Amino acid sequence: MFCSCSDLDECSSSPCVNGFCLNEGNMFRCICPVVFTGTLCESLIEDSCSSDPCRNGGNCVVGDDSSYQCQCVNGWTGTNCAEDLDECSSSPCVNGICLNEGNMFRCICPVVFTGTLCESLIEDSCSSDPCRNGGNCVVGDDSSYQCQCVNGWTGTNCAEDLDECSSSPCVNGFCLNEGNMFRCICPVVFTGTLCESLIEDSCSSDPCRNGGNCVVGDDSSYQCQCVNGWTGTNCAEDLDECSSSPCVNGFCLNEGNMFRCICPVVFTGTLCESLIEDSCSSDPCRNGGNCVVGDDSSYQCQCVNGWTGTNCAEDLDECSSSPCVNGICLNEGNMFRCICPVVFTGTLCESLIEDSCSSDPCRNGGNCVVGDDSSYQCQCVNGWTGTNCAEDLDECSSSPCVNGICLNEGNMFRCICPVVFTGTLCESLIEDSCSSDPCRNGGNCVVGDDSSYQCQCVNGWTGTNCAEDLDECSSSPCVNGFCLNEGNMFRCICPVVFTGTLCESLIEDSCSSDPCRNGGNCVVGDDSSYQCQCVNGWTGTNCAEDLDECSSSPCVNGFCLNEGNMFRCICPVVFTGTLCESLIEDSCSSDPCRNGGNCVVGDDSSYQCQCVNGWTGTNCAEDSNDCSSNPCLNGATCIDGVQRYTCVCMAGYLGTNCETGTGPCAVNPCFNEGTCVVEGNNFRCLCGPFVTGTVCLNPIEDPCSSSPCQSGGTCVLDGSGYVCRCLTDRLGINCELPEPCTLSPCQNGGLCSSDPSGSYTCACSQRFEGTNCELPVTTCATNICVNGGTCSFSGDFMVCDCPPGFTGSNCAADVNECLTSPCLNGGNCNNVVGSYNCDCLAGYGGDHCEEDPCAGNPCGGNGIGTCTVSQTGDVVCDCQPGFAGTTGCVDVDECTADSNPCMNGGQCLNRFGTYTCNCPDTHTGVNCESVICSSGSLTCQNEGVCIVEGSVTSCLCAAGYTGIFCEEVFDSCASNPCVAGKICSFTAAGYECNCPSGLAGDACDQDINECINNPCENNGICQDEFGSFACQCMQGYEGPLCEIFNPCRSNPCLNDGRCAQSADSYFCICLTEFEGDLCQVTAQQSNVIFDTPWIVAVICAALLTIFILLVIVVFYHYCSPKKGPYETDRQARYDAERASHAHQNGSFDTDSDVTPNGIPTISKNSNHPNEYGFVPQNGSRSTIAEINSYENPWPISTEDFEPPRTVL
Repeated sequence: MFCSCSDLDECSSSPCVNGFCLNEGNMFRCICPVVFTGTLCESLIEDSCSSDPCRNGGNCVVGDDSSYQCQCVNGWTGTNCAEDLDECSSSPCVNGICLNEGNMFRCICPVVFTGTLCESLIEDSCSSDPCRNGGNCVVGDDSSYQCQCVNGWTGTNCAEDLDECSSSPCVNGFCLNEGNMFRCICPVVFTGTLCESLIEDSCSSDPCRNGGNCVVGDDSSYQCQCVNGWTGTNCAEDLDECSSSPCVNGFCLNEGNMFRCICPVVFTGTLCESLIEDSCSSDPCRNGGNCVVGDDSSYQCQCVNGWTGTNCAEDLDECSSSPCVNGICLNEGNMFRCICPVVFTGTLCESLIEDSCSSDPCRNGGNCVVGDDSSYQCQCVNGWTGTNCAEDLDECSSSPCVNGICLNEGNMFRCICPVVFTGTLCESLIEDSCSSDPCRNGGNCVVGDDSSYQCQCVNGWTGTNCAEDLDECSSSPCVNGFCLNEGNMFRCICPVVFTGTLCESLIEDSCSSDPCRNGGNCVVGDDSSYQCQCVNGWTGTNCAEDLDECSSSPCVNGFCLNEGNMFRCICPVVFTGTLCESLIEDSCSSDPCRNGGNCVVGDDSSYQCQCVNGWTGTNCAEDSNDCSSNPCLNGATCIDGVQRYTCVCMAGYLGTNCETGTGPCAVNPCFNEGTCVVEGNNFRCLCGPFVTGTVCLNPIEDPCSSSPCQSGGTCVLDGSGYVCRCLTDRLGINCELPEPCTLSPCQNGGLCSSDPSGSYTCACSQRFEGTNCELPVTTCATNICVNGGTCSFSGDFMVCDCPPGFTGSNCAADVNECLTSPCLNGGNCNNVVGSYNCDCLAGYGGDHCEEDPCAGNPCGGNGIGTCTVSQTGDVVCDCQPGFAGTTGCVDVDECTADSNPCMNGGQCLNRFGTYTCNCPDTHTGVNCESVICSSGSLTCQNEGVCIVEGSVTSCLCAAGYTGIFCEEVFDSCASNPCVAGKICSFTAAGYECNCPSGLAGDACDQDINECINNPCENNGICQDEFGSFACQCMQGYEGPLCEIFNPCRSNPCLNDGRCAQSADSYFCICLTEFEGDLCQVTAQQSNVIFDTPWIVAVICAALLTIFILLVIVVFYHYCSPKKGPYETDRQARYDAERASHAHQNGSFDTDSDVTPNGIPTISKNSNHPNEYGFVPQNGSRSTIAEINSYENPWPISTEDFEPPRTVL
């Protein structure tokens, strides 16, 4: 009894202690993690940094647990410093786009900016020469440029071509617009700049192609007389010379004005009319087969053992008889080979191997013992188990580690201890837990009472180990810029116009960073910001946006490619020139077909590429997809190459097509360049020549050395065997049989072919049959005609009489009946095999759509209606006036009650297609619409006047009356004729509208343009509105007529400064820590307003002011009876203010320093730039609240008075 064994999975016992197990034939291999090594990944690498795991310049540090940690340089992060930090996350580029590059960043600046951070604005906008096509560049007041274009060009950069063809200048030809000019493309019979001249000789341009003869006609046009094979107006259409089926036995190929016959193997000649006598000359027999020419000149292959088929190309399966006793049979050419299981050997796997331990199957020191049945058994050492002792026993299952983590390693274990424990079982507490230096980023480590450690972090860091970064940006320290948190500090990224550590300082020259790109000119504006004046072809804030020069479609026939500040035309193959304006006569002259493609010029002068195998596309430049056949196996990814493909295999597969899986062949066991083939769980070696054996180790003798081929046959090596190439009169594996066809057994032109067994067959012509073609054929026994064709003989050949709808030598070709347009009334013709059918428009019918629904004019005769067919097939009638209907026009009764046209009691009489009215004596007209008032018996009332116009009479009523006889009173205001609800008055003439200001006209519907006299003051812009107007005021002015000057309305003062109005301007009252015209500059310590002597003076002045104020209050209270308490208090407060300011500021001393009503005005102190007092000056009225809002230390009553404010 024999057993069939399969490959054991050596990985099933999990032999790898810490790694991944890979099963390889009768062995396994362990793939280890970085910190482990050894056959079983059982050894911990003491120096885990030895493999240099840290990337990009990172520093590797080995930890207490033997693992490694990477200290990354700036710009990198991750376990191995392989992850790129995004330096662009802080938006460092002031005006441009940030590009993250490795451990750094790069700013891509707009055109108008430059500098590392795109912080500098670029100056002169004309310096980049933006005006195209000869345009003149002029720099404007705002530093932008303007292009003055020459004739023929327009647009911002003079890049848009004016269309000179818009006036149709070409008399007879086609106008081509070219830059600032035009060109006329003339028909063949016209010439001249404008195609105005008729060419007398229209043949001068040689219009006839392919050798055609050109003849000029009486009307100066030309006609081409074509040579054989060509037709069409210019002899450019190829006639099909194959339509007459000229090839006797082959296939006809139409080529230009000729044809070519593709002959079968046994025929030759121009028409394939000649039978080849020696059909073996092309060596058709494969794999050592012998070729024999028969009597009918055809060949027959005599195949050697192992091969069959017409050309000996089919392999006989030597394994079909199951020759292998215990193994797997592999069919190889004309032989077989047995792949044996592990315990069997021999050519047919017939011998049992006695010692099954010879392959050393027991792993990890196990002892192999052969049993009574020749199988083996493994006796495992401690720590290992399983059939092959490959399964590791888990020594950690008993939890031997006191405080740490247990790591199972082969037949032992190892404890990984926490930081504060040590010892084999992690049983010992470490007294100094700071010895491992756990605190990061400069933190101080302190050991606590429980032996644990605590980290005291420096500024900017937090967390258990001081590894967490504090966000210094959380307090928003940057005044004007963007805050970037960096470790234990922060950094401010400033806008272009600010600088300083906190971006607190305004940069006077915002162009210093050169922000304008691509040659743009940087100009600093009044507000210190910059503006870029871009050169031609660029736009955007920083001149970084490319203007599309292709927007004007400059390329006449090609594709426009926008390139920076210019464009380039990509021309089709048949056009050339800068704008692709010129037609190339020979479109193949540029050799457009790539990779060996053949270029052919068509009738329209365009080209077509005939590509060789492996290439496709218009120019044969596209590689055909070699992956389309899905050659890669086992889930592999196919990558298409140039006429090749590459398979990217899944893990565990190898080979060109990933056809080989991980297993016995992973490490090639075959010697002498033998090829390993996986078969189930076993393998087989495909050996090279002259070697054999299970692993290709056994040399064999050259099979041809014994001269096995007889009768002059030639011995040829074939793999590990041989084949005999016999002479023409011999057959058999060793040329031992005579060739039967040498005796010419086939009669009447039959072709003889023989087989390796020595027999022969005759291939007869159509007129003969029988073993040797000796019997004549009188009827078409094998009908060659298809599609119902009738077969008959014509000479020695069968011919077909085809039914309607089919044609060709055997009636296989379908006739396209649709070429004759058999379908009527717009029907669509569909050609089908042997026939055709018509798809009719809706409403039409019949085989040829000949049934017209409008036939017979269903809408009525005598022109009363026109019939049409709708898209849905319905009949639609377009009826004449007086008739109606959708499917037929019938007379309309105009005299129905709803539509009676006769007025004033007239009687309606319906007529065919019309009507008439019988009017009463008092009226006349077609519809009795006119009053007869000339009879005397009828009079117009209320001063109405009788009017006679021809045969029509009517009453013309006076104002306020209506009716046939003016008998009804009419309120002309009832219809509200005055627009916008204006007042309507009834008058004798009708009505009159009383229009308000701004409107005019009979109905007050005409607007008066109040802006003609420009009522808006101070350069305000007047906008007319219906019935009114509005003023758009200049900056600093307001009011209906812009009559109020208020420069503080836009609040121009910075840093919480307060705006104060002067006579014609304003000034800013700053907080003490700011100064400057707009409070934009931080004040220095040296700018203290008052020094110590001044402080003493202020205190003294304050005490004096209080005393004077008390005296004034008492005086006004008791000595001024004409003033009320309010005026007394107000005067006292004013005097106190005046006295105080006189002593403090020296701003005024006399009555001349007050306004006419006794109130001083606000003024800037010339001695102290940040101090303001009061000076006298007339001005507009202001309120006490306004004075108090400017930090007046002596608030005044809230009543209005006149303190004009001005800047001194």
